Amino acid sequence: MEHPTPGSSDTESMESVVGNREHQVLTVDPARWDAKVEHALEAGADSMFWVCDFDRTVTRCFLDNGHRSLDCHDILASIPKITADCKQAMEDMMAYYYPIEIHPTMSREEKIPHMVEWYTKVNQLLAAQKLTRDDVVSAVANCQDFAIRDGVDKAFQLALQKGIPIIVVSAGLGNIIEEVIRQRIPMPDGTTGKVWPNVRVLSNTLQWDGHGEFAGFSEPLIHMYNKSLQDAPSEIRQMIEGRHIGILTGDGTGDLTMAHGHKATEVLKFGFLNEKVEERMPKYIGRDGYDRIVLNDGTFQPVLNFIRRL
Repeated sequence: MEHPTPGSSDTESMESVVGNREHQVLTVDPARWDAKVEHALEAGADSMFWVCDFDRTVTRCFLDNGHRSLDCHDILASIPKITADCKQAMEDMMAYYYPIEIHPTMSREEKIPHMVEWYTKVNQLLAAQKLTRDDVVSAVANCQDFAIRDGVDKAFQLALQKGIPIIVVSAGLGNIIEEVIRQRIPMPDGTTGKVWPNVRVLSNTLQWDGHGEFAGFSEPLIHMYNKSLQDAPSEIRQMIEGRHIGILTGDGTGDLTMAHGHKATEVLKFGFLNEKVEERMPKYIGRDGYDRIVLNDGTFQPVLNFIRRL
């Protein structure tokens, strides 16, 4: 399949920098993208909502040393309480199932049973670890093996200042995501440790009893290929009620459905194609794919630039 020629008529060029991390950006259909942007700018920030994946989107795929940035489950598994057998089993499952998740030619329908099996097994493993609410807090506080993608903090800050609700839709662990956002993404005034009033998380959540001890997982199970707002709780629906322009940020083709279930007249879709770029590109630029694609684990600059214009 021939890839489209990268292009853009706005102020972003093919190479840009946040901090010291360069990135390349592919605009799949520049004319269509410009029309979407014009529609969004005319509608204004009051009409916007943002659905955002977490692992390998808010976080980076790779660290500066070349190692993988840990995902939600691995951040939790980094605490001493998690047994060596549990950690090894999770690593083995990652090695087996992740290549299926990102396989360039397997269909969505072929992948779904594997994803359900993977997330179910991981949750069963964690359920046996006698976890507490405090374990989640300490896991995020003490883990140094994951990194927030450059530019995410500024994008979150601008969204708060402009009154744009952010719904993080993830197949990871909602408790970990909430703690990462609270502890690692500073508010506009530079402080951390506060709950973001405009951010809600829709994910698999560890539930606690009255003593803060593990009591079960939320339902239904969310995996990479059933992510949407279809079953969002009323609180989230109320946050985005009347907002008809969506920003979507994700790293996989399963993330493209995150805004489904909410009536939107336009969704501006930013994709992060972090690895195996040539193999996976055809599905990212397909008819129902992303509008702008950040290649090779690049920065959040394209998203940040758009939000600045609102």
